[in-house]
Amino acid sequence: MSQWRQSAMAGLAMFLTVAMMGCGPYWADRGNDAKDMFEFGITVSAKPGFALFQDYFNYIPHGFSYVDGYILGSVNRQMGVMRFKDLSWGALLVGRETLAAGKLNPDDHHQLSTTYVSKLKAAGEPMPTDWPGWDTGLLGMKPDEPAPWTSFISCRRNAHLGFLGFHACLHPGDFLDFALGWTTLDIMGDDYNTQAAAKAAK
Repeated sequence: MSQWRQSAMAGLAMFLTVAMMGCGPYWADRGNDAKDMFEFGITVSAKPGFALFQDYFNYIPHGFSYVDGYILGSVNRQMGVMRFKDLSWGALLVGRETLAAGKLNPDDHHQLSTTYVSKLKAAGEPMPTDWPGWDTGLLGMKPDEPAPWTSFISCRRNAHLGFLGFHACLHPGDFLDFALGWTTLDIMGDDYNTQAAAKAAK
């Protein structure tokens, strides 16, 4: 057997060994990592709305968005028809965003800042049941607000006119997380199924 084939077989054996560790949780996390790489969907509103908004890494928001309706697509690891509410504005160095897409999960740092959630828990305050907003822009950001830390390595665009539009968001960091996740490395700290399986095994 050639050296190339031996290396390929060894790599395949390693992959299968890793894949079978926790089997179900492992594959569930790979699927979630794939969903995290980007968000997309068609937005629909019962009342006329408007959006022409972009934000790069939470530092350079620009435009305006007022849309209250639903989205058909994939957001926050959820797929299908979901609630969608985007009340955002940006003037490059300052802005404010409230983006409700899908079901809120306060323990998901793709949705809310872990620092913000930990602060609420430490103070004995209830977890938010609706999506809070946060200040954006290089001059407007505040460290104690609920902006998810993943938004600082993400780019989003929204356009909506009247009753129809679209939402799109790219998460470059999650591309690397997805690639490395096959080796069980979890650089984004979001492999919840594998973590739960590991705790249950102890």
